[in-house]
Amino acid sequence: MNQDGQKNGTPETGTRGVDLEKLLEERARLEEIIHQKFTRLITVMFTDFKGSTAIAETEGDMASRLLIKKHHDMLFPILQENRGVLVKTMGDGTLSWFEKAQDAVRTAVRFQQSLNEFNRGQRPGKIPIIVRVGLNTGMGIVEQSDIFGDVVNVASRFESIAGPGEIYISESTQTALDSKDEFRCRFIKDTELKGKAGRHKVFKVYWNPEEPEEEPQAAAPPTVQGLPPSARPGISGAMGPMQRGGFMTRPGATAPAKKLLDTSGMKEEREARERAVREVKSLVVRKGDTQRLFGEGYKVLDDILVEEGGLLSVENAQLFFSENAGIVSLGTFRAKNSVFSALDAAKGWRNISIDPRDGRASPLERCTFRYGKGRQWGNFAAASGSPHPRFIDAYNYGGGLLIRGAKEKAVSVTDCVFHRCSAHEGGGILLLSSGTAVGGCTFENCAAGVSGGGIFCVDDSSTVKGCSFLACTAEKGGGGMGCHNSNPVIDGCTFERCSTRHLYGGGLLCLESAPTVTSTRFLRCSASKEGGGIYSDGGKAPKVLQSTTLTDCLPTATGGFSMAPGKSGW
Repeated sequence: MNQDGQKNGTPETGTRGVDLEKLLEERARLEEIIHQKFTRLITVMFTDFKGSTAIAETEGDMASRLLIKKHHDMLFPILQENRGVLVKTMGDGTLSWFEKAQDAVRTAVRFQQSLNEFNRGQRPGKIPIIVRVGLNTGMGIVEQSDIFGDVVNVASRFESIAGPGEIYISESTQTALDSKDEFRCRFIKDTELKGKAGRHKVFKVYWNPEEPEEEPQAAAPPTVQGLPPSARPGISGAMGPMQRGGFMTRPGATAPAKKLLDTSGMKEEREARERAVREVKSLVVRKGDTQRLFGEGYKVLDDILVEEGGLLSVENAQLFFSENAGIVSLGTFRAKNSVFSALDAAKGWRNISIDPRDGRASPLERCTFRYGKGRQWGNFAAASGSPHPRFIDAYNYGGGLLIRGAKEKAVSVTDCVFHRCSAHEGGGILLLSSGTAVGGCTFENCAAGVSGGGIFCVDDSSTVKGCSFLACTAEKGGGGMGCHNSNPVIDGCTFERCSTRHLYGGGLLCLESAPTVTSTRFLRCSASKEGGGIYSDGGKAPKVLQSTTLTDCLPTATGGFSMAPGKSGW
């Protein structure tokens, strides 16, 4: 024994007499037993009751709990009929598994159909149950009361990216189906999943026979780096180099992708307009009340008014407005996956005007606005009780949306489409004294009789990020976007074929404004006088103009950018 208490190199309290080789063999044998007994090919299904937290907030805990019970009462028998095993309920969600992918997808389809029947039977304004479902197939560890493995994690990710009322399945689930003819299933996109490497194919199961199938999304363009500087004159200061016939990005930045426009859905929209039988007249949502329009087509015959403290929620619905109808909200307005259009496209409709005063968030997500013609300022000022000295009562403002006085993050407009909306100012959106977040939106063929074909900002500091302005026009200035006394942030946007017919700023007009413009493209924009891409009247200048390119913008004397020595004066 040495001074460290060791004998022949082995600690006295160590592993004398233990054979490591035999331990490793025993471990391998146990792992094989565990694998054979507990590991199997399964299809995992997650469901999530969308909006239950908001329901508890607005309706109370008991109303939310009763709806969750109804959710369970419909799901559990369908699970049992299709040999599904419920693992657990998680508040407003569930986790279950199946030995066959066919049984899992059939359960998801029948569950959505049952929910749809329940929601249709509800009285107008009652709370619907909207669920999203995600499924994935793979090897998992199945115990008596739980399941484990990456197959569970991926199924959870597919549920989280599904929209309300949708069923998303992985490629492995789609491949594992015994009979693909039983379901209407289609690949729609590939995407990254949170915490998972690589890109994953997403398949959507269409459980509603009336729902048209989506076209698969186009793949994002590759990152563009290292293009040589243009030989033609650039702009001194913070702006990056310009490239004729191309564009520049920061190293590692991805060029903004042109969005697919929802023109293919116009036929379905016409059909939905013809099917719409519910009429809405003289609807006022008063303080403390909640009104929901869900899952159907509505003919709106005059303005819907949401008073301060009221809540109007529109989800998975199509609202078709008469010529002098729209929505005026002084309270909370929330909309998702809905269409706002006109009963007669030639006559148009007013718009949705939001002047939030009750401090709650008003998100608008994945909605389409068509043929809005804006609201006369006098009409809106009368409802909101506060006129604005800059605006003319007889003019129309905000073809699709008019947002006024929204504090930062109070109103957000995300992944929406504005198609052929028009007004004197703000053909798509008018933003006044707000901090609105506008992200991922598309403005196509929107027009302004004066300024701001897509967006017009007045006394505003909103953020416009990742948006596309396609063939938008204005008579005087700002074919794509116009700013007056505003400092918005414009980041990662594309202005393509936007134009001004008579004066300045085919893409962007800056009047007494200092916007921050970064990583933005101006492509083939034009103005009849100056600033085919960007025009500044000289009162102020863009605060930051960085990694931004102007390609084939006319007039071209300064690369499509012009700054006047004095104000434009119209």
